[in-house]
Amino acid sequence: MAFSALMNSFDLDKSSVVKHPSESHSGSALSRKRRKIDKNSPALTSDPNVEALESQSVDEPARSFIGKSTDALDSYERHFNIDNQPAELSATSTTLVHPVLGRITVSDTSHLQNLQVDSSDNALIGAINVERRSISQKSATEISDTAAVKTSQYIKIGKWESSEFGLLSRSSSSCDLVLKNNEKIAKRASNLGEITEKRDQGFTRPKVLFILPTRNSCHEVVSIISRHAARESQENKTRFDKEFGPSGLDKPFSDSKPEDFRSFFHGNSDDMFRIGIKLTRKTVKLFSSFYNSDIIIASPLGLKAAMGGTDKAPKDIDFLSSIEVVYVERADALLMQNWDHVESVFANLNRIPTDSHECDFSRVRNWYLDGNASNFRHTVISTAFLSPEVNALQSKYFRNHSGFVKFHDICPGQLSTHIPQVFTRVPSSSPAGDPDARFNHFNTVILPYWRDNVKTGESVGEISEYSSASAVARARAHFKSGRHKILLYTERAHHFRRYSIQGTLHIYLYSIPANPIFYGELVEFLRDSIANGKITLEDAKAQAIFTRWDALRAERIVGTIGYDEIKTSDGNKCVDFEFP
Repeated sequence: MAFSALMNSFDLDKSSVVKHPSESHSGSALSRKRRKIDKNSPALTSDPNVEALESQSVDEPARSFIGKSTDALDSYERHFNIDNQPAELSATSTTLVHPVLGRITVSDTSHLQNLQVDSSDNALIGAINVERRSISQKSATEISDTAAVKTSQYIKIGKWESSEFGLLSRSSSSCDLVLKNNEKIAKRASNLGEITEKRDQGFTRPKVLFILPTRNSCHEVVSIISRHAARESQENKTRFDKEFGPSGLDKPFSDSKPEDFRSFFHGNSDDMFRIGIKLTRKTVKLFSSFYNSDIIIASPLGLKAAMGGTDKAPKDIDFLSSIEVVYVERADALLMQNWDHVESVFANLNRIPTDSHECDFSRVRNWYLDGNASNFRHTVISTAFLSPEVNALQSKYFRNHSGFVKFHDICPGQLSTHIPQVFTRVPSSSPAGDPDARFNHFNTVILPYWRDNVKTGESVGEISEYSSASAVARARAHFKSGRHKILLYTERAHHFRRYSIQGTLHIYLYSIPANPIFYGELVEFLRDSIANGKITLEDAKAQAIFTRWDALRAERIVGTIGYDEIKTSDGNKCVDFEFP
């Protein structure tokens, strides 16, 4: 629903039959049910529940290999039938509970046979290292797609340096293999007058794709690549630092901003960028053209612009045709930008190119020629929390024949231990009908109650991600003074600005925030009002509506154990769940 549509619903001058929310529940077919969740419930010892949004059947595809061409071809023939089509390999995902890593969803439990971790700080990195070990060994060992979800803390690029190094090894190994085969072919051609076939390439040169949210994250990745590449020189380094590095004019964030906000938005936080990197034996060349690059680093918006497809820029996606590794950093942050761009990039990966681009087809691997390159692509996604969008991306585009591994924590929850909190589950039959079900409940239950309790004629303020600085300052001041009785505040505005809203006496969440940290910060607004004497603890309250399709969001707020209790109730009735 559009932000303006919600604003239009706040016509406080309209007369209507006023009902208290509790009367609306009991006076209709919708039953009101109060439950208090026992915080002392026994700890989970097995799979807590795999949600319908989480547990789904996926195709097991195949990935690209670096190594001897004969080994790669043997692997290709082993996993594809005689018609050169992907074999019918499919499996229902299985979710296990690891004592250190938490929940692990796999397409094949054999992926975890070599998993050994002994420290919670290094557990996830150790698990990823198991997955990337075959890259550094340059073998044709199968490597499954990986989704790493860390809800307890944001994933910093520095923590994944070992994974970055593994991807760099992949690109360097590919370049070295092509150069060595060039020398062998030239030598044999000069000595014997004949050329030995060496299938060691794709249609185009780029092999590794980084999808990052901001320029500062790109700056960190390139620094890691430059450090581990150990080349004699770097071209265009000064230009890169100027365009992607921190500026001396950047103002430091105030201490009121949370640590995760300062960490993510420090330096250059622009989300429109793209850069190609070419690796030679002596040089790391930055800003190389995509078709001459080994590594592409870009934001979803930057890639979308590079792909074209408009009247001014014809569509060009051939540079994505031979990508062997995709690394998506901070998918949770990309959700706050434009997820459609991420979907568009994945939809255009590993397609047969429309132009030859001076390709030597005698050197192209067979699975590229047969249109099966996506089945040999290795995809890694890191995110602070799981979402339906990430799950859908995995189901639709994780085509690796070895399957996938997904690490996702058991959620401890973000509930306040003192402030009353009520979560109302609204019946919803389908994701497509979810916005209407939510809006109808708001119009028939919540809004009439507000009209009865809010003085007629009071204005309503709004703060969205598009609001100007002056409009934000005015809305916050009016809300703090009480001139605005209601303030509409969007989740994306909180993501990009992290305002502290003073004067908050009651919180109503039209939708549970995707980021559980945001919920804790919103409840903190109530704590500040209680501390300043503006409201008593008994009168302060946080309310939220959700549907069955908000399962992942609700679990992150109430916790895995708390949500297990919620799921047992009748999903066809409007039910209130009270905490603590």
